[in-house]
Amino acid sequence: MLTEGFSLQAAETSVFAQGTALECAAWKAGFGCGPVEVLIFELEPYISESGVWSRLVEGELPGGLASTLSALRLLTTVNLGEDIFDIGARTLAQLQRRRFDDGSWDAPGSWPGLGEGIARRAWYTASLGGLVGLLSGSGHSESARVMSEGAARWVQANWPRVSDSGPAFWWSVLHCLGRQDTPTAQRIVDDAAHRLHRWLDKPRPASDLAWIHEATRVARRGLRDPLRQRAWSGLLETQLPGGGWLGGSEAGWTTSSPSATYFASRALVRP
Repeated sequence: MLTEGFSLQAAETSVFAQGTALECAAWKAGFGCGPVEVLIFELEPYISESGVWSRLVEGELPGGLASTLSALRLLTTVNLGEDIFDIGARTLAQLQRRRFDDGSWDAPGSWPGLGEGIARRAWYTASLGGLVGLLSGSGHSESARVMSEGAARWVQANWPRVSDSGPAFWWSVLHCLGRQDTPTAQRIVDDAAHRLHRWLDKPRPASDLAWIHEATRVARRGLRDPLRQRAWSGLLETQLPGGGWLGGSEAGWTTSSPSATYFASRALVRP
């Protein structure tokens, strides 16, 4: 894939000019231009001693899991190493306590764009299940493995009841399933690709394009895959003159311009 017209330096300048301290720390850690400890330091005020995350998502109800999901998306963009730091261990402990016997997660309130009930539970279960499997880097802890596999079983068992929740959700589902080569898992991968193709029937925000690209990569689609190519081209075409991308999402996961720039840039530089 060619990246003519894409400037990583301009994207970085845009993030550092507009981003919060946390967004800048995520960029430094994610692109290897700063130590992982910088990201950990910026995240520390948002997590309690018991591993409960809060204040990362505006308007989150007490007992919510959206802040946990936001933190995990940042933590899993870098390799935290074998011990995953205390902040990661606390997160895993909280998720273990919050997990239902059937392997799923849920939380109070409605998820933007998804409402309540099965759609919300599917979002949390697929997203958290996929991310805990990445949290401990190269040395997955036993609890992370058990939680990830339990979430994958729940997703496969409940797939017929799950509606189309957008590219970020499909990225989470594919990560959650991992490399399970069961017929059900393969049908879900094919279904996800079909739905993602439909998402590209009209122009989409950068965040959604980045999730589509990442989802196809996770699904082990080649560089020449048409869906991946379309998402890639859309990202190249929508970089703003100042180097960044517009924020927003049409799939229930609102992002700021610096966050959209981060995810778009990661998609463009990863093969």
